[in-house]
Amino acid sequence: MYTLLMASQPNIFFTAEEYLDLEEKAEYKSEYMDGELFAMAGASPEHDTIVFNLGGILYNQLKGTPCQAHTSDMRVAVSPANAYTYPDVSICCKDAQYLRRGTASLLNPVVIMEVLSPSTEIYDRRKKFGKYKGIASLMEYVLVSQDEVLVERYARQPNGDWLYSSLSSLDDSLTLTAVPATLKLRDVYDRVFPPAEGAGSPAAS
Repeated sequence: MYTLLMASQPNIFFTAEEYLDLEEKAEYKSEYMDGELFAMAGASPEHDTIVFNLGGILYNQLKGTPCQAHTSDMRVAVSPANAYTYPDVSICCKDAQYLRRGTASLLNPVVIMEVLSPSTEIYDRRKKFGKYKGIASLMEYVLVSQDEVLVERYARQPNGDWLYSSLSSLDDSLTLTAVPATLKLRDVYDRVFPPAEGAGSPAAS
């Protein structure tokens, strides 16, 4: 899982083909946006725990269905000409398509999830979401905060607009519409934000 966005080399631009060539040989992952490379650094314990929780939840609920969740090791070809990313979670279904250029890149995710980090939140909310909107197959974009209990969902509407909703209680659940899965926030944030009455609570005086 990669969350900390590091500055790319300024004033150096690459074609998508050059990026893919470099990525096959690189020791670390980079995302590609409009000619720029953005190197990804390691995750915080909270970020890593939330992504692990999401993977477990989705594995159990999607098992036996036509849909499959991928981790951040799966690159997404947001636009094969000018954008490639490594979402924390991407979900595809039975008609999954891949760009076979060295390491495969998923072409048609139906759900993308990003766990927000202080260094990447603006990037995830603006630049990446702006590109993700152009993926014709994408139906839901889910943002999960690691600093507070907050899960936000953008759902594509029939007219092409994106409907925003948010949940902020451990008792809430998010039912995805693109795949047969429900995310209980208590499970998403397990070991990150225990309930007030849990073991981590201060003792009553």
